[in-house]
Amino acid sequence: MIDMMIFSRREQEVVVLRQYSGELAGKMSQEKWVYHCLKSSREAEDFLRENPMLDMACMDIAGKGGVERAEKVRQRNRHAYLILIADQGISPALYMRPGIMASSLLLRPLSLEQIRRVLGEAFREFCREFEREDRKASFVVETREGRWRIDYGQINYFESREKKICLRTDSREISFYDTMDRLEQELSEEFVRCHRSFLVNRRKIRRYLPGENMVELQDQSQIPVSRSYRGRIREQLV
Repeated sequence: MIDMMIFSRREQEVVVLRQYSGELAGKMSQEKWVYHCLKSSREAEDFLRENPMLDMACMDIAGKGGVERAEKVRQRNRHAYLILIADQGISPALYMRPGIMASSLLLRPLSLEQIRRVLGEAFREFCREFEREDRKASFVVETREGRWRIDYGQINYFESREKKICLRTDSREISFYDTMDRLEQELSEEFVRCHRSFLVNRRKIRRYLPGENMVELQDQSQIPVSRSYRGRIREQLV
């Protein structure tokens, strides 16, 4: 499953970008693609407020708040392929910087030739990278709906529930078959076991509530801490 955001305040650009993206995805990938097409700054702000998981984004940075929105996408989706749409009046110094790490650039006025060339290069590179199995900072999930590749930084916790594992992010829950013991061995040191049914991202822990035997995460959700794991949680928070 691949999530792509397409945002431009010019409706016709959204239509053309969506069309070519769909054609390229069909030719180059066997994965299921989900497109989030946005046509106003307000729509983009509302969408990003949900902290979505994105694999690719093509976004307009012209106008108020455009560069800041690109930074927000990059901060929350460290490995997303990011295509910027810029006007010639915007200084490259504003967007060609480490905080954004743009992968490609579309420069207005957009021509069909430029769109074909830039999107073609972008999809070839993205699909080649997506197929690599050695990306160390992401977790791969296989479900009936398709394959998901999720940055570790987006994962809040894993929960064992009804003979499945549920992976939870700010905006989505994905269920798959596995065991907590195997996951604990596979996952990086960013994750810590706090209960026989829970593995939490230690970077997401806001505080430990010893009186309630809970950890509170940044999204204010509370995860139980069992007696046998209390010492481990205290060590992680030192």
